[in-house]
Amino acid sequence: MRYWRHVSLSLCMGFFFPHSALGLSGKLESLTEYFPQDLGSSTYDVAPRVGIELDQDGKPSKQLSYSFKGTFQSNLASKYQPENYFGDLKEAYGEWKPNRALKVIVGWNTVNWGVMDLYSPMDVVNQRTYFDPLNTDKRGAGMINLQWNPSGWAFSALYIPAQAKAIFPSNDSRWLPRNTITNVTTQNGTALLTTPVTYDIEDPVTLNSALNNNFGFSVERRWDSLDLHAIYFDGATPTPSFTLDQTNATVLVLPPNQVIQLNNPVVLHPLFFRTRTSGLGFSSTVGDVIVRGESVYQDSITQPEKGYQLSSWTWQNGLGLEKNWEIGSYTLTQIVHYYYGVYPVSGDNLPSSGFRLFDNAGMVGLRFAISDEKFFYGSVLYNVTQQGFFWIVGYQQKLTDALRWDISWRDISANNAGLLQTYNQNDHAVMDLTYFF
Repeated sequence: MRYWRHVSLSLCMGFFFPHSALGLSGKLESLTEYFPQDLGSSTYDVAPRVGIELDQDGKPSKQLSYSFKGTFQSNLASKYQPENYFGDLKEAYGEWKPNRALKVIVGWNTVNWGVMDLYSPMDVVNQRTYFDPLNTDKRGAGMINLQWNPSGWAFSALYIPAQAKAIFPSNDSRWLPRNTITNVTTQNGTALLTTPVTYDIEDPVTLNSALNNNFGFSVERRWDSLDLHAIYFDGATPTPSFTLDQTNATVLVLPPNQVIQLNNPVVLHPLFFRTRTSGLGFSSTVGDVIVRGESVYQDSITQPEKGYQLSSWTWQNGLGLEKNWEIGSYTLTQIVHYYYGVYPVSGDNLPSSGFRLFDNAGMVGLRFAISDEKFFYGSVLYNVTQQGFFWIVGYQQKLTDALRWDISWRDISANNAGLLQTYNQNDHAVMDLTYFF
């Protein structure tokens, strides 16, 4: 009952504080997740979440403009930071545009250099929140961004003096492993967990000043039906690793295939390290089909030390197709993606390793629009390495101009060890109600 009072209060706020009163736009959201499988007393089965997003844009003069976007969210089932109360600033920047081709943007911002929809290996500038590793959210960062857009071209150069850190789940999250942690202590190593497991994520480790003095460049060439993209970024990897505190561990099997038994609490230290990323991408229209592709090589400036399990390099690729089908008065949108990656080390099963779902994976997505106000949707991802599926089916409807609701089911399963098998007890239903103002 306590949860639903919070939900009702959040929705009512939207009607009492319209945009005309505050000079802001945004949204209020109430989202509830129900997990049928009980994982014990150290986590939850129902997760009601409430959130608010505030946006404001302005143009004081012809050459000057500004943008602001801030968010606040709360997982009412969590007892711990950061999920129980979390605020984030995504945008707070000023823009100077002295002519049609040049822009200077200074302040807090997010950047998207990728062209793929589902997962973009080129999208490496901003850190993320990993409250749900299958649905991460991008964080803003303070930066200087210079953009020059002559006819048919787009050039961008940015500098980030201090990155915002990635944020990980609370200690009682269902998205932390419940039985074993793999490939963190050693390559091909396993840590057995006590049931019910309790976690403590603390004291991040930063190597080679990874979060400081990040910089990058992007170039885009545009034609009528073809865009080419190239990027380079030197800075903190967008997918941090972890190191595991083994103070309270008992060694059961010696390396190389080490097995240890961990007692509670399991202490994890986020590990931020520096990488260089070079990538090429394209998007093209062929008839009525949109084709997108990316190829990205990333190498670690930070060399493995002190037993940290770091990937010295990665090579990720993606290819996607999108097409609309007219079926009578309805529209069916179809996307087909395939991803293939090469990695020198095996992936772990912790939340920041969600990108390893795409090491050898295909995905098909459908959106069947009944009208402009309502549609059904679904997608299925199959990972060849893990022999696992992640599929979603749902329905969304716009009830009024300002109110939207969405209901969906998400299912996860796998035969081989990896992130999907770790989450095979996290099948869940989601109901989302959003009020826009």
